[in-house]
Amino acid sequence: MKRPLLFAAASIAVLLLALLLVVTGERHEVPYTIEFPVMGTVAKLAFYDVSEETAQQAAAAVRSAYAQVTRLADLRDPGSELSRLNATAAERPFVCSAGLWNIISEAKFAYVFSGGAFDITAKPLMDLWGFYRRNRRGEIPTAAEIAEARRVVGFDKLILDEKARSVRFSVPGMAIDLGGIAKGYALDRASEVVGELGVTSGVIDLGGNLRLLAEPPPGQESYRVGVRRPDAPGELSDVALELRDAAVSTSGNYMRFVEIGGRRYGHIMDPATGMPTSRTGSVTVVTGVAVIGDWLSTTLFLRPELAARAEAELGALIKPSHDLNGAIDMNNTSRFFSVPALLLLFMVLYLVPLAARPMLRPDEFRYAEIPREMISSGNWISPRLAGMRYFEKPALGYQLTALSFKCFGENGFALRLPSALATAVAAAALWFLLRRKTEDPLLPGLATAFYLLFGIVYGIGTFGVLDSMLTAALTVVLVAFYFACEARSRLETVGFLILAGVAAGVAFLLKGFLAFVVPGMIAAAYLVWQRELKKLLLYPWIPLLAAVAVALPWSLAILREDPDFWRYFVVEEHWMRLTSGTYDRKPEPFWYYLPVLIGGIMPVGLFLAAGWAGVTRGGYRRPLMKYLLLWAWLPFGFFSISACKLGTYILPCFAPLAVFFAVWVIEAMRSAHSAAALKGLHIVYRVIGAALLAASAGWLVMWALGFCCVIPISAPPWGFVALLTGGVLALVADKARDWQTGAAWFLTALVLTVAGGIWFVPVEFYGEARATGQRLSECAAVIPLKPGDELWCDRNTMQAAAWTFHRTDGVVLGRKGEFEYALKNFPEEYAGRHVAEDHAPGRKVSGVLFVIRRLERKPLPEWIKVIDKVQSGGVTALRFEVKP
Repeated sequence: MKRPLLFAAASIAVLLLALLLVVTGERHEVPYTIEFPVMGTVAKLAFYDVSEETAQQAAAAVRSAYAQVTRLADLRDPGSELSRLNATAAERPFVCSAGLWNIISEAKFAYVFSGGAFDITAKPLMDLWGFYRRNRRGEIPTAAEIAEARRVVGFDKLILDEKARSVRFSVPGMAIDLGGIAKGYALDRASEVVGELGVTSGVIDLGGNLRLLAEPPPGQESYRVGVRRPDAPGELSDVALELRDAAVSTSGNYMRFVEIGGRRYGHIMDPATGMPTSRTGSVTVVTGVAVIGDWLSTTLFLRPELAARAEAELGALIKPSHDLNGAIDMNNTSRFFSVPALLLLFMVLYLVPLAARPMLRPDEFRYAEIPREMISSGNWISPRLAGMRYFEKPALGYQLTALSFKCFGENGFALRLPSALATAVAAAALWFLLRRKTEDPLLPGLATAFYLLFGIVYGIGTFGVLDSMLTAALTVVLVAFYFACEARSRLETVGFLILAGVAAGVAFLLKGFLAFVVPGMIAAAYLVWQRELKKLLLYPWIPLLAAVAVALPWSLAILREDPDFWRYFVVEEHWMRLTSGTYDRKPEPFWYYLPVLIGGIMPVGLFLAAGWAGVTRGGYRRPLMKYLLLWAWLPFGFFSISACKLGTYILPCFAPLAVFFAVWVIEAMRSAHSAAALKGLHIVYRVIGAALLAASAGWLVMWALGFCCVIPISAPPWGFVALLTGGVLALVADKARDWQTGAAWFLTALVLTVAGGIWFVPVEFYGEARATGQRLSECAAVIPLKPGDELWCDRNTMQAAAWTFHRTDGVVLGRKGEFEYALKNFPEEYAGRHVAEDHAPGRKVSGVLFVIRRLERKPLPEWIKVIDKVQSGGVTALRFEVKP
């Protein structure tokens, strides 16, 4: 019985095995490989662990998928759907098939993501350069020809109807080229059809674009992919990728090109310039979807700065070759324009020199004396200057300076520290905006460095006034509001709107209603430009409530203590300044701010020697650039039409201007004019370097010979060292291997020169009486204030005298100046605090009078009897007496 059973079992097993072989066919570990021409290249297929029959079925399915894409996108076939679209879309909308519409939709996403670098409408440029039809002249297209071709290029010129799936050209002469995206789409279709047949292991190669299936070859953990060397395409580079279930795309200029005048021009076209990119090398991109990898590799070849964003948002793996000339060197960028480098720049340029020079008239003494009196009197609500009401601004700026005095003493360093720190806050907000909302790794650091080196930003940021604090608050308002507009969640939106409101409240407590006018006009214009009217109606309320919450406590406190504050502040300090001027400032012409702007951008303005080539490449269609454009020019225009003008009013405009300068320089170095732009920079480096070396030699000669009255002979030649070092570094910049390094060295030269000038310029440089406190002390050493002496001053010396002598009982002689409000509106409280020159006070007086005026031109009234006189610089001190 056992033998028949054993025989039956064996027979059944053989029968089952035979049936299995019939169904599945024989399997092999060696791949089945198939090659065939398609889409202007060679397609290669390699399938593992499948039967020959299945492999043939998969190959047929892939051929069919490729044929479908070819019928959609082949420009060489007049009957293809794309050719028909190009022929008719200028006349009427062309209704696309689902496949073509999917490709165009993906191209739209690519255009937006790349900021216009990937543009399927660039075919007219490709034709012009001879990539699709021969360049018969054998000459480089002229600038006029390129401009004419660019006129019909731009994805934004396409009129797309999603419901009808139709495309229309808004400009005659447009044409679409899907060469940078169709292969990726074809690979994805091929992957789908082989997956439907159960093929899970293999490689689909379409002209070097790869789709690696989910399962690796038998006995391996992954597919090993090599990358061609751009300089030797027949060889592989050291880059080797271990991958599975991924798409691999490589773009480079080393395989396809045209030759004009004996020079090769690669096929990757830059739509922004109308020129084939001159960059060499390659970019390999690994993605999960082949169509994304196809257009992304082309995009990153043109715009390598988008790599970080591509990795973060698209999950791409980027492998650039070492030959990407002109690409951003990440290590170089982080070294020269990183946060530590910017902090070092700020400390050397802003913090170290704060105590190096004396306090200057009139502003620094005013903004020092009011906080000093707050500390002395204990009244931190109502501002007082020389003991009199002074309602030009709210109290917060004075309060911050008073806190600085509490921490660091009553001195020039503590006075200027809030301005310097406020500049750092504005710079940090600008850096944060660019770091989060732009993809270029160089832009945040370079723009922030430019901002810190703008002449007006540096001058006001190391000066004891409130404009830097206001600018910092407004910068935070505008940055926070932009983040609110771009936020992806309701919580983020509300949070940034609250931050904008808090900053606006701080700005209001610094300088009043400009806190709402300046950001309000920018935000409203931006939302209208973006056609986001719903946000325009909803978004202002949260910041407004937050601003009111911040500003209300002090506003009520000053109303209770000095009820007339708001009338004077609104009417005199806002309405009158806007419409007709004030007691000390008359209306200025409309163009008043143009020279301020030109002077304010220096020395960074020297970079326009290169930046001119990037002005047209700034990507102004992007929302952030639109916002920055409004931020730069709306306040400029608003203050230009106002009657009362002061150079510091346009300080908030310089943060966006720094971004534009940095964008222009970066784009110039990527443009077809990069060689000329770089040459312009090197001319600047040489000229400035030679000028600084000549200045250092002159400084040294004058110091050594001691015959120059401006430079005291006793001073050590540290100014010479600063100028000499700056000159040497400018010439080092001229020899740098790449433009980023050169720019970094040149900026370092400027830092040393500017900071050295502040440290070592003697008091005489500021004018006869600008260092009023020092002059007053020198005069008082000869004619001291004795107990019982009255302190008399003209309006030019009152603030400095109050600060220097800690006296708040001084008498103003002659014009009232900025004390007019207090003396006019509170005559009883301030009786005896003013004496007109045309009549004596009617009482016996003895004391010391300090004036800033040439007595031979404008003598004192005859009723003042001068007993003794001394002069220091432009300040004159007189011991006097008046008899009734």
